Amino acid sequence: MPQIITKGKAIAGQYSLVSGVMWISGSGAPSDGVTGAGVAEKGSFYVRLSNGAHYYNTGTKASPTWTLVGTISSDTVTSAMMTETLIKYAEVAISSADIVSASAGKLSHAQGQILVAAPGAGKLLELLSATLIYDYAGAGYGGGGNLTVNWSAGGAALTGLVSAANSLGAGADKVVTFVPLSTAAIPMVVNAGLNLVTSSVPWTLGSATGVVRMKVAYRVHTTGL
Repeated sequence: MPQIITKGKAIAGQYSLVSGVMWISGSGAPSDGVTGAGVAEKGSFYVRLSNGAHYYNTGTKASPTWTLVGTISSDTVTSAMMTETLIKYAEVAISSADIVSASAGKLSHAQGQILVAAPGAGKLLELLSATLIYDYAGAGYGGGGNLTVNWSAGGAALTGLVSAANSLGAGADKVVTFVPLSTAAIPMVVNAGLNLVTSSVPWTLGSATGVVRMKVAYRVHTTGL
């Protein structure tokens, strides 16, 4: 039978904390809607004695939902889970179909491929680095032109250019890094995203089946404006 900790005193193997938040233990996994129902407030903890696993109640006092507290491992903590003041990281896969597509948000559209969406009112993105990995297959893409990372919605370039010959027009795999412009100060745009933009669109397919993987590091700033 589960043991509950309540109000700082033991009552038949049960013990308590404050505001109905409790520590509960039992030999098996807790049952949603059953274990601690009516007594364990949201935020209460459960320890499974057989393996030391920890759970916490993300539901309600009336009907607890026990969520396993996982260990930190690969991909457990994502950029979206971190405070916006930390460096964030976006990975964008651009398929062969998206490279030649002229639809909004795709690489052959005049405004380019979306890499990072606009952050919202009163916030702006600071580009730290952007790396393009071109996984060649079949043939190089035709058409196209120089590539840059720009503000979204047709905004200005934030980086120097990478030529077609060193990216999608190449006849082999390519890995290139976009370097931010070295001007004294780059005008920032509030609530604008980051796009990968081609100087001359569209790219043409031919026998090409290669794909692009973009790796983007950035920060989000709250302007207070």
